[in-house]
Amino acid sequence: MLKNILNLGDAALYCDFGNEINKEINTNVISFFKTIQEQNIKGITNLAPSYNKLIISFDLDLINFS
Repeated sequence: MLKNILNLGDAALYCDFGNEINKEINTNVISFFKTIQEQNIKGITNLAPSYNKLIISFDLDLINFS
């Protein structure tokens, strides 16, 4: 389950799924990653999943935090 979404600089978001590293949390991260990837949202330039976090980078000329 997604715990928090924070700004990471001015052109990225930090999606926090918790501090633990386990299969359930990682499955949630990968599921969220794939869902966003499938949406093909204009302006997202990079998605970087880890065990318990997801960083979403975007082009400020096309999209913003909101």
